[in-house]
Amino acid sequence: MSNKQTGNIRNPGPGRPRGSVNRTTAALKEAVLEAFDRGGGVAWLLALMQDEPRIFASLLLRLIPPTPPEDRSDDDDGDIFIDPDPDL
Repeated sequence: MSNKQTGNIRNPGPGRPRGSVNRTTAALKEAVLEAFDRGGGVAWLLALMQDEPRIFASLLLRLIPPTPPEDRSDDDDGDIFIDPDPDL
């Protein structure tokens, strides 16, 4: 036997449209980007790369999607080279 009540319950609405971003997610993303800009942006990332390369690599792994094997060229061994002193 179900615990659901019947009677004055309306049909649920259509909900959030497919592909639309949750307001909380959008607000959090905007806050993170603002903090990044205020905290030094690219200069901060470069300092992180120099001072904490393992943390920087972990960040890259989370942000850059992997390339599917069929999209790689035959001469690509999958290694990524990061120039520690880029000319900006």
